Amino acid sequence: MTRCWIRGFCLSLPLLLSAAAAPALAAAPRPWLCRDKPVVSSDNALTYHVVARRPASWHVAFMRLEPGGIHDGFVTVRAAELGRTRPRAQGRLEPGRYFVAVLQQQAGGRWICARSTGNQPRRDRGELLRACFSSAAPCALDLTISRGSNY
Repeated sequence: MTRCWIRGFCLSLPLLLSAAAAPALAAAPRPWLCRDKPVVSSDNALTYHVVARRPASWHVAFMRLEPGGIHDGFVTVRAAELGRTRPRAQGRLEPGRYFVAVLQQQAGGRWICARSTGNQPRRDRGELLRACFSSAAPCALDLTISRGSNY
């Protein structure tokens, strides 16, 4: 009888472990699944500036499309995390073509893809992309990508 209990326990252990891991996996942002991914490309280095207008947890992913990429062909090259204590982020991107996905964390740890509303970039300032992201109106996060490596 003890052997059966142990065998039954051993057989159900993988199921228990995978069920316990599911909530942890669900809490991770998955930007490659977002449909609304603005694209920017340049032969020169780029800079990005991100500003959160509303307090929330944000994940901004700069991705490249690469054959054999592990997430539907996308590979995250750089990411910025914003929140209540860090409402701004800036950085540099190497020359190339980038897809930008923005996710907002909801109550309970669920991430949703934010929609982009196309603001016009100011070409006179070297801007290639100026976008506002939100899971609901009004604008909650501003993103600007410009030519150049100064920030």
